[in-house]
Amino acid sequence: MSLVRTFKEISRLNHIVNVLFKNELHLVIDKLKLRKHLPMGKQLAMNSQPKSELAKRLRLSMEELSGAFIKLGQLLSLRSDLLPKTYTEEFAKLQDEVKPFKFEYVRKIIEEEFQKPIESVFAGFEKEPIASASVGQVHRATLSDGKMVAVKVQRPHIDKIFEIDIQLFYHLASLLENHYPELKDYNFVQIIKEFEEYTKNELDYMCEARNIDIFYNNFKNDQIKIPRVYWNHTTKRVLTMEFIEGRKITEIKLNRKFYVRQIVESYLKQTMEYGVFHADPHPGNIFVTPSQKLALLDFGIVGHISDEIREGFQNLFASIIEGDRDLLKDTLLNLRIVDEEINEAMLKEDISLHLGKYYNVDLDKMEISSVLYDVLAIVRKYRMKMPANFVLLIKATITVEGFGKEMYPDFNLVKICRPYLNKIKGKQESYDYLFKKFKKNILKARNDIINFPEELKKMLKRDKVKVDIEDADIRKFSFYIDNAMNRMAMGIILAGLLVSSALIAQAGIPPLIFGMPLFSIIFIIVAVVISFALIRSINQEKRR
Repeated sequence: MSLVRTFKEISRLNHIVNVLFKNELHLVIDKLKLRKHLPMGKQLAMNSQPKSELAKRLRLSMEELSGAFIKLGQLLSLRSDLLPKTYTEEFAKLQDEVKPFKFEYVRKIIEEEFQKPIESVFAGFEKEPIASASVGQVHRATLSDGKMVAVKVQRPHIDKIFEIDIQLFYHLASLLENHYPELKDYNFVQIIKEFEEYTKNELDYMCEARNIDIFYNNFKNDQIKIPRVYWNHTTKRVLTMEFIEGRKITEIKLNRKFYVRQIVESYLKQTMEYGVFHADPHPGNIFVTPSQKLALLDFGIVGHISDEIREGFQNLFASIIEGDRDLLKDTLLNLRIVDEEINEAMLKEDISLHLGKYYNVDLDKMEISSVLYDVLAIVRKYRMKMPANFVLLIKATITVEGFGKEMYPDFNLVKICRPYLNKIKGKQESYDYLFKKFKKNILKARNDIINFPEELKKMLKRDKVKVDIEDADIRKFSFYIDNAMNRMAMGIILAGLLVSSALIAQAGIPPLIFGMPLFSIIFIIVAVVISFALIRSINQEKRR
């Protein structure tokens, strides 16, 4: 680490501690052993008694420290699986509004990125920004063909500023874990790692441009307007997109019910169909155009979900609406990343205790956000580590419901979601879906069987288990293991053939022989041959 950088980090840390002192977070300073970074007068004035409204004081400190602190707070506001509701709701109030930087820097950055004068890149460029935030600011400009565009330009040296703050975050996270043993389970160092990854993407405007492009293609034939990216005018530090004229949706007084329904339906398409969703759908990112179309803006935080997470989210919704405790328990257990031992009976009891009050509630009166906050409280209690995108999905759902209520008091998310869930349920019960899932599980089981010896070896190494067995015993054990695995594989294939045969017969897929599908007959014959081979193998082993 260079002396200059070390000096900058120490100066920044001194500033951080002084801001904490100003917001009366004296106990935090004491606990983290940061008192030495204060002037002597402030050290003597320290009062380490706990103060009320800790979440609010932390939020005010983040706002004053600006930059990466605001971004970290906004990210933490989305992690309801890690922090209590009091903190996530307070951090959600963080406003990323920063004084704009001078036009001379805007010109310099654009000319560095495109290696030519700004006048050669844009036919016209307004010097005053229309929006300014911690990472960049937006200017209105005109292309050579006369098209109006919005140009987002990154702040000068923002990557270096964020780098210093992130190194300090790691330092503060380590101090928190060392001096607050009760907070170790929150794994703050891991949170900072996630934030560092998220920041790398946000500081590369090409990532946001790709996100916008995905949404543009998904909604190009829809009622929702997404700005088009102009790739020839976009780089890592400059993002050029279609300029969308409009007003914030909160400023619109007419047709609110119609607009809310459109937003919810677009969100359901994002999550249930496309698997890519806007993770921060608050009213400030939604505009109404002069032609009365809705427009989505700001794609800095976008979630990408796999088929497994999507199905888990669908099951979560279904379990809440149908009051199915077992489905909810199984969904949470299947989605967790860390496979720690959990008392399933106690988990189910906690689900009944926390969520029982919702199961007999009329769906027209149910608030999904309240249920999801209780689900996340259970996740925290059992220290389940859930996929980050699954948590973003839950938080985005809570935001959408809150936005709907704000815009239209009689709004009910469950009523709008139910037809989609019924449609999905019907799809999941179709033969095509079941066959695809069965095929996928067969391949997974095959890979598990093949990888079992290697996984066992890793497990024994990790747990430092010492095994002392005679060579002859090992050979005998290996022989039986091989035989058992071969039979298991044949059994899985046999089951697959029988199920496939039944599905094909039920669907009546041609060609037919005597009214029976040919492939169904072939699968049954192969299954019979495998059955005889299995029986013969078992009998031969018995005679040994």
